[in-house]
Formats: sequence, structure tokens, C-alpha cells
Amino acid sequence: MVVHPDRCMASGGCRRVAPTVFGADTGGWVKLLDPHPTTPLSDLRRAHNVCPMAAIEIQDENGRTLT
Repeated sequence: MVVHPDRCMASGGCRRVAPTVFGADTGGWVKLLDPHPTTPLSDLRRAHNVCPMAAIEIQDENGRTLT
């Protein structure tokens, strides 16, 4: 998992979909809580899809982007 706080608009969708993976810093911007989550891939893809600013990337164990 990779997040790009500089792209974030603090909509909070990622936190609602996967609250154990995504959090927010004091400004409300996305913060990665677990870089190697056990959360189902379908939930991670949903979090990626609800982000209006494409601030979330899902990567495999070799660092290849899946989204």
C-alpha cells in the first residue's frame, strides 16, 4: 500500500471502507496505518475506487502497482 497525502482532499472514504488500514493526520489528510494489511483485496480496491483524488495505490509484494 502507498498513499499520497499531497493528493488527498480529506473526503474520508478510505477510512470508512478500511478503517484499520487508513487513518488521518491532524489536518485530516490520509495516513497509512498498515502498509501490509490483511484486509481483503476487494476492500482495498473499494477504498482506492472511492478516493476522488487517486491518493491510494495498491501494490503487490514486489512493489508493482495493482491499481
